[in-house]
Amino acid sequence: MGETQNVYVFKQSYSEIRNELFRVLGSGQTTAKDQFIMHAETVIEPVGWDAMWKLSKEFCNQFDQRAPCVVFVSVTSVNFEELTANVEVQSHTKKAIPKYVSDVSLTDLSPTVLQREETVNAEATAEFIHLLRFFYKHLWMPWDDQEKVFLPNTLEDRLRLWNELNTQVIPNCVARQIRSIRSSAITVYKKIQELDSSHNEGDMDSDDSMLATSSNDILLGAELNAKLDSLVSKWTLFENSLIRDQYVEKVKYMYQQNKNQKNVVALWQGGSMKEFEEISRYLQRHVRNDQTMSIMVSIEDGLALDPDEMVICSDEWEMPEIPVSQIFIRCFREQAHKPKTTIRAPEIRCCLLMMSEDCEIHNMTLCCKLLTTIIEMRDGRLHLKNCRLLDDSVADGQGDCTVGIKAFHGARILLEDCVLENFYTGIYLKQGAKIEMKNCKFNNCGVAIHMNFGSDVKLQSCTISNCAERSIRYDAGSSDHDELFKRLNVSDNCKIGSGDLLKEIQIVY
Repeated sequence: MGETQNVYVFKQSYSEIRNELFRVLGSGQTTAKDQFIMHAETVIEPVGWDAMWKLSKEFCNQFDQRAPCVVFVSVTSVNFEELTANVEVQSHTKKAIPKYVSDVSLTDLSPTVLQREETVNAEATAEFIHLLRFFYKHLWMPWDDQEKVFLPNTLEDRLRLWNELNTQVIPNCVARQIRSIRSSAITVYKKIQELDSSHNEGDMDSDDSMLATSSNDILLGAELNAKLDSLVSKWTLFENSLIRDQYVEKVKYMYQQNKNQKNVVALWQGGSMKEFEEISRYLQRHVRNDQTMSIMVSIEDGLALDPDEMVICSDEWEMPEIPVSQIFIRCFREQAHKPKTTIRAPEIRCCLLMMSEDCEIHNMTLCCKLLTTIIEMRDGRLHLKNCRLLDDSVADGQGDCTVGIKAFHGARILLEDCVLENFYTGIYLKQGAKIEMKNCKFNNCGVAIHMNFGSDVKLQSCTISNCAERSIRYDAGSSDHDELFKRLNVSDNCKIGSGDLLKEIQIVY
């Protein structure tokens, strides 16, 4: 039996998904997990079925395996109470993965069409896992586990929200905000779980070190729980369809009010008269007569004006969790190769900037501390010039699963004179994304550029150094070897790792 197998694929309409979910979760008498457990015991084969296992990022990181990674496994037993399985790895990988792995989430398993055991009802198992995966991928929120019951009304609200997000009933700017809140809530929840787990595994014999660690963890735990409470409040506004509809109308009205104005917002937190005069001279040179000029302290108030351009006039700035589009962000100090202004996130969340449509960022240092990704470019065009992207959560070497820029289908990115340092992945390109880089440098990354099949990269005068794995990774899917070199264009004036481009590329099928 080969290492790669066809798996069951289900294409269901909204009404079909809704009916199936209400069949499982419609009682509203227990938690969502308990209701799934009850149905799993009647549907899922308890042992002996084959599946493709998509390894989690955490597992890949633990065993020095780069995500994404899929292996062929056989399920030796199912733990229905935890909705997990114990598996035996059948396919062979270049790097060490244990032969037997316990507690693999069922949502990470996809039963194969061909089964070695003829009596296995793989289709029914696959159908249930598909429903379970859909719920946890699109509808589940961390606080669901704290509720004693999962109400049908909650399921109805979540389904309607998911449907409106995917049928573009909700405007893109609001949709990005909703998705960002959900991603951040899940990120914070996982951090809380990790903190609780570290407490349980701590060495209780070393009283002094435990006391110091406990004091720090108490503060961190309080901050994380406060952040989660804040996200719950924000989410409630969007989950309720009546409130959501009113908010969407408000956003549309504000957009109509501002779309005919060409707004420029200068963000300044105050300072000396000398600095104010310097800022004034810069603005007088760069703001045109047809633009409306505003000086703001709050970035939220500034973005509410839907500005074409935002000039940051302070050395440090904290970026709130607000998706942005069609904007030019720059520092008023235009120092070549030495970005003066630093932008950070004030709290743990998914990404620093979620961007779309047409955006530019010049002369900035963008930091990844407390984040997993600096920039997510959902679609449209992004131009970064003279920017430094840095994972400052580590002193040296790549961070744990951090990404500098993640580009989605339809994104077109240009980087000029930029530096990316210390990331697990510098640039991650999904299928259909394109990036061009001129005079850019990568340093101390796990992989500088991670391409998926159907993405395009062009490098001119770029340097990639000190990668822990390879300079470039290409997930080929079903494409042939030559497809990469049609989509990867590296000019002769680039310095890629050792200098031997073929040795610096890892192709994964």
